[in-house]
Amino acid sequence: MKRIEFEWKCGMEIRAVEDPEFETFYTKNILLNEGIRAWMATQDQPHENLIFPKGVLPCGNAL
Repeated sequence: MKRIEFEWKCGMEIRAVEDPEFETFYTKNILLNEGIRAWMATQDQPHENLIFPKGVLPCGNAL
């Protein structure tokens, strides 16, 4: 699905997808940003890894 979205942005990206030898600063920047985003995903969202004791979280309709 990402590849299809990447192809629809502009003619330059379509050509880059069809021809792996054709790279521009723009396409390299997109690939670099995607790589950094995937690599930093766990560091960017530390709240996803928090473990709370059962007594700390509200129960039922307490909010």
